[in-house]
This record gives sequence, C-alpha cells and structure tokens, in this order.
Amino acid sequence: TRTRLLGRQTATAMTVPYSVQLIEGKGLGLVAEANIQKGEIIDDANKGGRVTFTTGEDFRKFIAALPEPYFACMALQCSTVETPFKVQSCASNETVTSNVAEEHSAADAFIAMDLDDSCFANGVDFGLDESQQNVDSDNPTPCDFAQRDIKAGEELMWMYGDYSFILGWSWFGL
Repeated sequence: TRTRLLGRQTATAMTVPYSVQLIEGKGLGLVAEANIQKGEIIDDANKGGRVTFTTGEDFRKFIAALPEPYFACMALQCSTVETPFKVQSCASNETVTSNVAEEHSAADAFIAMDLDDSCFANGVDFGLDESQQNVDSDNPTPCDFAQRDIKAGEELMWMYGDYSFILGWSWFGL
C-alpha cells in the first residue's frame, strides 16, 4: 500500500482503505473508506512508514535537520515513546494478551515516529469518550486491530495511552 504525505508517495503501515479528512473540532483524521470487520488489521508497523530513535540526541538532530518549522511540528506530533513489542508477528490478535502500557522501562524504550498517513489518526485519550475507540492498540504486536466492526465513513480512533508512555520523554532528556 502506498500513501501520499506532504505530496510525496511513501510506504505506509495502513492496511485498510482510508482517507485523510478534516474532522470538525479535531483537524485532520483518518476515515474508513470501506467496512472493516472486527479483528481485521488496520495498521502494521512492520510494513513501513515508521522510524525509531534510541537516543534523545539522534531525535533532536533529526528534528533540527527538517527544512521548515511546519515539518518539525508535524514530526513532534507524530512521535511517541514506546517499548518493544512482545510479539513481532501480526498473525493473530488473540495469541498473546498483555497490558503493554504497564510494562514500560527506560532500559528498552525508543522514540517512534510515524512518517505516513497513520500520523493523522486521532486518539480518544485525554478526556474524550473512550467508547469512540474502535482500534485496539493494547496488544503486544506491532499491529492495531479493529476492536469492533467499523462502518465506511467512520473515523478511525486509536487509544494512544495503550502503548505510548508520555512520561518516557524524560528518559531521553526531552
């Protein structure tokens, strides 16, 4: 699958038909272009569209090298501190269950940045109604799965707190 981000064609982790649309009150977001069945893989980090950093210095250098402040702002918004996935295959969402968010450790943490359209996915964290979440990101694989049946035209909503660790930025001096 290919995507257009900032006018350039790149590899993408997205595995379902989607579009980037302006969502009222949120800015840009991802919208399903077809019905998606519960359990279907929506995003597979193994397929590309992502870069990782293991030091705060490398991350700072990358941000500073971007040609315009707009790109730096977008890159920061598309970055999270994470820990390694427990299972590298996306073969099944049922094989291993784990609360990844409770297992964060400075020793194996990294900074992840989505460089494809998946960076436009809005989250349901921070006081929004969690019943809006339709993408299961609380699993130990590099995939996000449909948590329930999703209808075409519905916004795809992640729960970023399931795998990203906001306090982890301090581990990198950021």
